[in-house]
Amino acid sequence: VAIAAAVGAASSQGLHRGLVALLAAALIGSFEPAAGADVLRRGGFMLAGASYGFLLAATVLRGLQFEARHLHPQSALGYAVLLATVTAAAWFAARLVGIAHPWWLPLVIVATSDPFAASAAREALVRVMAAATASMVLVFVTDVFDEPFARGTLLLVMLSLALIQAGRRPALLAVLAAPVLVLASSHAAPHAPPLEFLGLALAAFVPVLALSGLGHWLFWTLRSRDGRVAA
Repeated sequence: VAIAAAVGAASSQGLHRGLVALLAAALIGSFEPAAGADVLRRGGFMLAGASYGFLLAATVLRGLQFEARHLHPQSALGYAVLLATVTAAAWFAARLVGIAHPWWLPLVIVATSDPFAASAAREALVRVMAAATASMVLVFVTDVFDEPFARGTLLLVMLSLALIQAGRRPALLAVLAAPVLVLASSHAAPHAPPLEFLGLALAAFVPVLALSGLGHWLFWTLRSRDGRVAA
């Protein structure tokens, strides 16, 4: 929850998208084994992956340009409270219904969130909720396939889309974040039948999405716009 709040606060500097990766690491790490040797081994793999990502950013992806808008500090504080609230709600909702690797639900909500409303609040709300729904559906699709080859193929397709379309459609990265991490993590696909898993996932996702939608709408419509990014 504290890291989710930090993600929201980082919007005052335009860095909130980057800190989503830190939240993802914390969420996934909360389900990692507590044995020292396993922690060191998996931490080493994470460090290697981060180094590879830095290498990609410094070479292949160096030409990508992203808009780094930032919020007024007071608005960023409100956004931090919003993300902290929905993250806590998503975490407990996922644990309550017992879905597989429940860390993906708060990640979906935070990754697809956006502090900026480029148009009317209602239209921006539809986009945010549609992005979260699309991300949840992709998580469900990844869990339908249990074969390593099928999961590897899905991962390759999603990563290719992210690399090809990232410059033109940055929102696609937010949609793909959770399903890509579900595929890349070592957690096995759930043994529950797909329809049972979907029912459990929706039982947690729908109320959390409603809470997130309400929070975003209030954030965009009730805050003062003096000297701040217009909603």
